[in-house]
Amino acid sequence: MPDAADRFFLSSSERGNPDTDIDSLAVPDGAWTEGNSVTALVDGVAYFARLATELGRLESGDALWFTEWRADRDELLSAQGPAVGELLAALAGRGVDVRGLVWRSHPLGELANRGLEAEINRNGGQVLL
Repeated sequence: MPDAADRFFLSSSERGNPDTDIDSLAVPDGAWTEGNSVTALVDGVAYFARLATELGRLESGDALWFTEWRADRDELLSAQGPAVGELLAALAGRGVDVRGLVWRSHPLGELANRGLEAEINRNGGQVLL
């Protein structure tokens, strides 16, 4: 299916923003590049396990930037762990540029987000509410 990307990505003309240079390295009238690998992860179990694996590969000098509506630092990424807060704090501690923006929502969500923020920031990351 060589044209499968056409179903998922808007072309330059469909986006209607002539002032962007996002297409400068892409195929004509497309905002994507050739040679990318995409794997659909349909459920949370597969997604979080893959996320833990990929994050575990990050090294000093790499960057991890994220946004989140609500983040529980003790959320396990797989049945054996690690917890998301533990992993992101460890990455920051070993020199990965971990930065995040989390939503300051209702009181329970704010408490959860503050816990993640504090754990990562204590280890050298930069997470803001």
